[in-house]
Amino acid sequence: MRCLVLTALTLCYATCYAADLVQLAGAGRTVLTLYPGQTRALVRETRQVTLPAGDSSLWFSWTTAKIDAATVALSVPNATVGEAVRPAGQDKTFVWRLSTASENTVTAVLTYMLDGCRWQPNYRLWIPAAGGPARLEGFLRLTNETGVDLAGVSVQAAVVGAGPEAVTQLYTLPEVCTVAQGETCTWPFVAAADVGSTVEYRYGADQYGGNVERVLRLSLDPETQRAVALLPAGSLTVYDAADDSAPLLLANLNFGGGYGMELDLGPEPDIVVHRKLMNMARSNIEQDRIGKVCGSDTQEDYEIQVRNHLTTPIDLRITELLTSNWELQSDLAPYEKGPTVARFALPVEPGAQAGLKFTLVKHSGTRVP
Repeated sequence: MRCLVLTALTLCYATCYAADLVQLAGAGRTVLTLYPGQTRALVRETRQVTLPAGDSSLWFSWTTAKIDAATVALSVPNATVGEAVRPAGQDKTFVWRLSTASENTVTAVLTYMLDGCRWQPNYRLWIPAAGGPARLEGFLRLTNETGVDLAGVSVQAAVVGAGPEAVTQLYTLPEVCTVAQGETCTWPFVAAADVGSTVEYRYGADQYGGNVERVLRLSLDPETQRAVALLPAGSLTVYDAADDSAPLLLANLNFGGGYGMELDLGPEPDIVVHRKLMNMARSNIEQDRIGKVCGSDTQEDYEIQVRNHLTTPIDLRITELLTSNWELQSDLAPYEKGPTVARFALPVEPGAQAGLKFTLVKHSGTRVP
């Protein structure tokens, strides 16, 4: 943004005190702060300015830059800064009157919102086939549609957390960037991080179309969470760590300030499940005073057979949906059981078969507890 600032922001003494025009001293520093979901970025320009004793004027003007004039503000420590005034007929120029007790070199800070910074984070994740630490890298892609060249700027992305104690996390690019008008550039902004990953195999008679689904669970330990806290949401490409020639999955990454997320990797054809109703019987039939059936129990016996054609052992996560008037009896204790669901973890060795038997007792009518 040097081409914008160095030619536009100048310091001059008020005409009644001096006629000389004094340029800004040194290149200074420009910081561009990006916000998720916005093309407007906060620009903070810092310049060293030598002010004379008494009154002087500071001018700022622009031509093609998409600057929001209502957001332009100037701060000069150790100087009294008056209100910004627009000269007649110059809607892209601001003039501030300043006053200092003595001649002094101060730091002038100019801030404003600049539109046309179209950006997005992109992530790549490499996962081992059998689970374990995954490698996550983040890249920031910025397209300059501001109307001016962004030259020699420090770029940072800000992410604001949710909740009453929301904090802002800043990700600063490691290098000073230059993006010409109309140009798109990409930089790494999150260093490779080890992310805990676990591959789960899940089956439910009413889920995944009757297939076994492969689900990747990502988790961040507290130390890693602090390092990559509040990652901005963005597109995610998942690769096999052993072969990254083609992506396994295209998804979105959104930890949401938390410690984990799940990615559905699709069906696993090498795990075959057969769920079969073995027997059904009705019992405990109750009748009302005119002999009409008003309550009964229906017992359904099921068997699930699982064949693992993978070369690694698995714990198949089996989900059975229930209702409040059902009772579950099983030869394997569920690791999670609630009024509407029961979940089992069935271990199956590679190339082997394992089974699960359970009984559902459905109460109806007066038999409902």
